[in-house]
Amino acid sequence: MQSAVRTGSLVRGIDVLVKNKNDIVFFVVDEAANDQSLYLTSPGGTLRKVVEVKAGVGTAVRITDDKQWTFQKEEQFWVSIPRQSRGPYGVSRSKRLERGR
Repeated sequence: MQSAVRTGSLVRGIDVLVKNKNDIVFFVVDEAANDQSLYLTSPGGTLRKVVEVKAGVGTAVRITDDKQWTFQKEEQFWVSIPRQSRGPYGVSRSKRLERGR
């Protein structure tokens, strides 16, 4: 299940994998720069892997303090959305409809 929020050319999303609900991916897409960052985490919030996509080419990168801080910022973004406005996997259906989904 997936939810996303668009702010201008920046898209922030969360994806809970159907086959393995222990795999949660936060992703950030900068459409203006054609860059993406993906953070594989567990339900407990442990960062397991970071992949960066630049100009269409993805590379797994080392989890540095900077990457950990950026991941925590994304995690906090999703946690801070009021629970009553989220569906079971992210933002509510009405929020998705506002984005045209």
